[in-house]
Amino acid sequence: MNYRIERVFVYRERDEKTNTFAHDTAPTTAASTATTALVISAAAIELQPPEPQAGNMAELSEFTYDPKTFSVTPAMKEAFKTNGYVIIRQVLNPRGDAQGESDAGMRQTRMVLWFKVGEDVAGCVASMNKIAGTIEQLMDGDEVYHFSTKILMKEANQSGSFLWHQDYGYFYNWGYMYPDCASIFLAVDDCTKANGCLEVLRGSHRMGRIHHEPAGKQLQADLERVEEAKKLHEHLYMEMKAGDILYFTGNLLHRSLPNTTNKRRWSYVIAYNQKHNRTYMGPEHPRYTPHAGFVPLKKVSDSALLECQKFSMDDQWFLKEDEDKARE
Repeated sequence: MNYRIERVFVYRERDEKTNTFAHDTAPTTAASTATTALVISAAAIELQPPEPQAGNMAELSEFTYDPKTFSVTPAMKEAFKTNGYVIIRQVLNPRGDAQGESDAGMRQTRMVLWFKVGEDVAGCVASMNKIAGTIEQLMDGDEVYHFSTKILMKEANQSGSFLWHQDYGYFYNWGYMYPDCASIFLAVDDCTKANGCLEVLRGSHRMGRIHHEPAGKQLQADLERVEEAKKLHEHLYMEMKAGDILYFTGNLLHRSLPNTTNKRRWSYVIAYNQKHNRTYMGPEHPRYTPHAGFVPLKKVSDSALLECQKFSMDDQWFLKEDEDKARE
């Protein structure tokens, strides 16, 4: 919940020699008023919640993709700016756009992350205009490029979870000075509360970057701040159908809990960065994490995924856990 000042402070001048206030009965002189001090009469200060607005703000962040008419509208941009995210339903058709799964050998892996946009199916997903072009327009600024893609694989009855964090918490530790980054969360399978769907604190991106600390193999936002943020920002569960996409800002607080169902829950998370936002860390820096950095992104048509015939990622370089210095 946001707050506004309902009543203002009252400022009065006090004469330090006579200890009287302006408009009191004691006289003031030019000499005494030269050493006046401002005293705040704060008895009337109150914090009150803003007036309720028409409609549910969370609902105002939901849209449905229509291939014939879709465009990024002012309403989408406003929702992205205000709430820190938008959900666009049915961006990908689970039947029509499906092009098989990744190597079955990765199914027991919790997360796989890479930086290069290849000519394979995964590269098509990251480059499609309805994904990369949409996030670029929602960010309403500089050209974006692909920063990283990861597959999050929550298998059935898996205990793993992702802690409260901001994506910029990781970017910051990699030396990026501005929070001018954003991500998309693509549901490969249906996402529900039971299988550990993404959770967000709506509007929490407006708090700015929160300090993060290492927590095992992850970074975790300062939990004291997170608990206070929960008092101010609505805690939402991003339940999604396969093919829905959540577009969200780099400072939006989010997490996900374990998958307690007997079915898997897989997702793609693709991070984008704006062209001007560069890291100051080079290979000589002790906390440098090897990654591609700025490489211009060549967007492809929305039909490219159906046309792509390259399913192998044998030529891709995947980040190893011991190479990621952001978590240290």
